[in-house]
Amino acid sequence: MKKTDKDLEAAEWVITLEDEDLSLEDWDAFEAWLDDSPNNLLAYEAARRDWSLALALPMAHGGSSPTPPPLATAVVTRVACSHVPRSSWRRPAVVFGGVGVGVVLVSFLVIMIRTLVFPADTTPQQIYQTTVGALRTVDLADGSQLQLNSGSEVRARLGVDSRHFEIVHGEAIFKVSSDPRRPFAVTAGAETLWALGTRFSVRLRETGSVEVIVAEGRVGFDCRPAIKSNTPATRPACATELTEGDRAIIGSGQWVKEKLSTQELQDRLGWTRGFLELNGRPLSELIEELNRYISVRIEIADPRLADVRLSGRVKIGSTDAVVTAILNTACARRDPSGKDPKVIQLISGCP
Repeated sequence: MKKTDKDLEAAEWVITLEDEDLSLEDWDAFEAWLDDSPNNLLAYEAARRDWSLALALPMAHGGSSPTPPPLATAVVTRVACSHVPRSSWRRPAVVFGGVGVGVVLVSFLVIMIRTLVFPADTTPQQIYQTTVGALRTVDLADGSQLQLNSGSEVRARLGVDSRHFEIVHGEAIFKVSSDPRRPFAVTAGAETLWALGTRFSVRLRETGSVEVIVAEGRVGFDCRPAIKSNTPATRPACATELTEGDRAIIGSGQWVKEKLSTQELQDRLGWTRGFLELNGRPLSELIEELNRYISVRIEIADPRLADVRLSGRVKIGSTDAVVTAILNTACARRDPSGKDPKVIQLISGCP
């Protein structure tokens, strides 16, 4: 398994946070590091689990003190000493069998333990995509299920100790199979959400904000890891949790949360059944969503149409059906002066 600078940084933070004399400045620096990238929390959680394994390994073999495997020690020492100037070594922070090991060496040890002792996670990244107007359902190897909405892309990596998905664009709904040993995280834009036994949808909007709808269970975000590695948690502690029926808009300066009724929840997730439910929603709100499913773009050229509410159901994948539904319901008509064949401008068709 190839390890990165981010893995090394995460390993060093594991050691730093174990220090009983941790200062407020250290904690602020750790929080700043977490906020720097949504992937930093994932890297920290992986390093913390590796550290727990490293500490527990000798006990599993009948040892009485946490002594690292000789092969790991040799490799780590050789790598660290050949690439890290002695003047930059930190004071010993952890003792293995009476021998002081500096933070840099321990960080390398945390990274090398999995490679030398535990099976490497060689699962390749999987990419799932849909074209405009198409839907797709994927049964994942861990028993979870992924449904992609129109024009979406999701990248997935099912590792030995974590499950991570990235919404590149579009929307997907996740039905999560419970596995406490492998936390289930979804990143969209700058936000990372953690499934807490659930079925939920995540949509990355063009503005960069993220829409989350929870159909079952709970979803956590604004999460921070558990600090002490001697009591490994199955998931990080989350400051905010969404529960069944919650809809939230997160990011890009937004934080909006509402509770959907059973009918509203079914309507919002109607796309998973191949239909768009238009029930009582204004045209101004529906335009962005409708445009996701058709090969042309619809624009409101007459502001009088913005508040017109639409009703009924439209089958996904049919441009003509979408346009016809709008023209029949909204008292609208195409602007005959439109010159771009890929854009349909709507004007009022009523006196």
